[in-house]
Amino acid sequence: YSTNNIYIKIDNSIEDYEEKVSLNNLDKDLETMIVAIKQNKKITDFERDVFLSNINFYIENINYIDVNEISNRLKKLEIESNNNRKKYNVNNNVLAIYSKPENKIVNFHTDDTKTLPKDILTHEFMHIHSSKIYKFGLSLMEALTEIMQHEYFYKYDETTGPYKEHCMYVRVLCEIIGAEPLKKFFFSGNINYIYKELLKLDNDYDRITNLIDNMDSLLAAINNYDIDMTNDKKDILRQVMDSSRENIENDLKHYFKLARGYNVEDDKVISTYFNVVADNYYPVYYNDEEIYTYDFIYKGYFSEQYIKANPSLILHVSSYNYETDSIVNDSITIKDEDRIQNSKAYH
Repeated sequence: YSTNNIYIKIDNSIEDYEEKVSLNNLDKDLETMIVAIKQNKKITDFERDVFLSNINFYIENINYIDVNEISNRLKKLEIESNNNRKKYNVNNNVLAIYSKPENKIVNFHTDDTKTLPKDILTHEFMHIHSSKIYKFGLSLMEALTEIMQHEYFYKYDETTGPYKEHCMYVRVLCEIIGAEPLKKFFFSGNINYIYKELLKLDNDYDRITNLIDNMDSLLAAINNYDIDMTNDKKDILRQVMDSSRENIENDLKHYFKLARGYNVEDDKVISTYFNVVADNYYPVYYNDEEIYTYDFIYKGYFSEQYIKANPSLILHVSSYNYETDSIVNDSITIKDEDRIQNSKAYH
């Protein structure tokens, strides 16, 4: 394809979904979604209460949702607990899934959803709202689902499992192209929303494809890694992980520089995000002291409520005090206006 043909193809695929949701009406469609959950006789009152615990999810996002399709799913949704992972061809580290063909949430982890960690239940609940889910870009979809459930149901813990790295990559993408195209991708399943924005920065279509492919390869390697496998197989997966991480990081740094006009290493927020990714470390300095980040309260990107409550990245950090020969723990808030750090913070 020529560049013009690529843009035409992308715009046409986006228009189909935009037209479908353009006539959504907040009051009418909000009621449709809530009634669908309330009238579902196949889920328990406990599950229903969890799903309806933040109506703002629908208030804020009704104009992104294919109401007819998703409300029908919610009306007929089933939830069951069993350990039949073989039927669904998933690994032992998978705790739950949403099976779109069956329109069913399956809990493999516990005997009852009441004892399933609620962030896992809400993660699968969020999957129901993605109109389509494809294998290509699946890692992005999983990470988006995790962040969305965390922001809209934030009284529950954020899962720190296999999506942790990819959640950071998604947050970096939010800093590059904004949250809106990522949110549209989440609800529609159309990855062209992301392509369209990245192509504005660099019209290399293949580079975007390789970025997403590397993200998918990394997640697959993480999910397939098993402590009991042979050393040879472990080495192969480690090589895939290392190569994928390096490629992802290089591409995100490339797009960030184009979008912001300065390097990732000069940005306190992005440097902190990359510090979470295995095998990477960017020194971050405060008051001329290098700090080691060990915990975060993430800034919000998608939920209006969460963004209002968490407009900045908060770091719980430790640093070494040479005068007292001790570790000092502190909390540091990185406001957007203070995020650019001294250039000595990278090498």
